[in-house]
Amino acid sequence: MYFKPTGPLTMGGVLRASWRLGRVSFPASWPLALLAATQSVVLAAWLHQPTRVLTSVWTEAMLNLDLPALEASGRELVRVAGGPVCIGVLVSALLFAAMMVAPLALAAGERAPGAMKALGVAVRALHWIVLGSALTLLLVGAGLVLLLIPGLYWCGRVQLWLVPVLAEGANASRAIGRSWQLTRGHWWRVSTLLSVALTLVGVVWAAGAWIGGELGGRAAPFLRPDAAPAWVLATLMANASCALTLPYLAAVLVVIYDDLEMHAMLADARRAGR
Repeated sequence: MYFKPTGPLTMGGVLRASWRLGRVSFPASWPLALLAATQSVVLAAWLHQPTRVLTSVWTEAMLNLDLPALEASGRELVRVAGGPVCIGVLVSALLFAAMMVAPLALAAGERAPGAMKALGVAVRALHWIVLGSALTLLLVGAGLVLLLIPGLYWCGRVQLWLVPVLAEGANASRAIGRSWQLTRGHWWRVSTLLSVALTLVGVVWAAGAWIGGELGGRAAPFLRPDAAPAWVLATLMANASCALTLPYLAAVLVVIYDDLEMHAMLADARRAGR
């Protein structure tokens, strides 16, 4: 069982609460995480052969300084991979949003909905999920292009936008504004907490990829030369490991959002008491 904290938490407290929330929401979220991992594997398998061929052409063109060939291979890569990658990103965003529904319900003292119901909630908010993703990518991308530092700062300020979309029914611009408001004065805190959570996800992903690559390398002598068992197993194991960590990442965002709301309420109370 998960009980929402009644006061501000330390950074360690946020991580511990996120672990508890992720653990109790996992039974409702793991089918969605497994779907996300499966679609990533399917996308990688679909693009493996054409991207390998195009990468070979691109490498040869780079060595020969053949600019027309570089341009042509780049256009071909966008043509081949652009559509599937965009679809894959959209599906991943939708499934990650659905994974956040169970932690939000538990944090509100309600029962965690099933995977299909959570997916339905995310589908109903799909237009704001797409628009919010596009706006945050544009904002952070513009900041990175400008001087790098603004992009990193803006990234830390808008990371919580998905929570109000699902919890409050906010539209994309209002949700980004809400994230911006709550993270004011807490940029280092939010960035550090998210960095820790993402590092955990990355370590688990890398461990899965390494194990898969090792197993594939051992199987290679018994398979056809073009079977690429190391790549296939590395991709499978990496995405399978992400299926274990994505529900935790969703819980981290929910707990950080709730904690910052508590900080904002106390700050408002102090100002009102002056």
